[in-house]
Amino acid sequence: AVEDGPADDLVRALEGLQVTAVADAPADTSTARTLRVDSGEQAVELTLIAGDELHWLKSSAWSPWFTISRYDHDRIADSLEALLASEAAGEEKSDEDSGGETAETEPATASEGPPSP
Repeated sequence: AVEDGPADDLVRALEGLQVTAVADAPADTSTARTLRVDSGEQAVELTLIAGDELHWLKSSAWSPWFTISRYDHDRIADSLEALLASEAAGEEKSDEDSGGETAETEPATASEGPPSP
């Protein structure tokens, strides 16, 4: 079973996106946050900008800017933050195997009886 991770949360946030309108590029891009998301099949760059009234989203997968709701902006931003944090945590751990120690650890068993009330 594959565990859901921050990338899955981001995909869900994007799938449920309510795109308000196709918009011109925002005048102020100083607050733009961009993250590259590699799904294995393709890499996509997402750019989010929070404005005073409008919020924008742009992806390298499509050309125009879209305006999105504050709710969608916040969901995507939270997912991006979680993804960045998990990638940073993954980079802190060495990519090299540490002698296969992780393979020797026994999996925790959940068959030790029902949880106590």
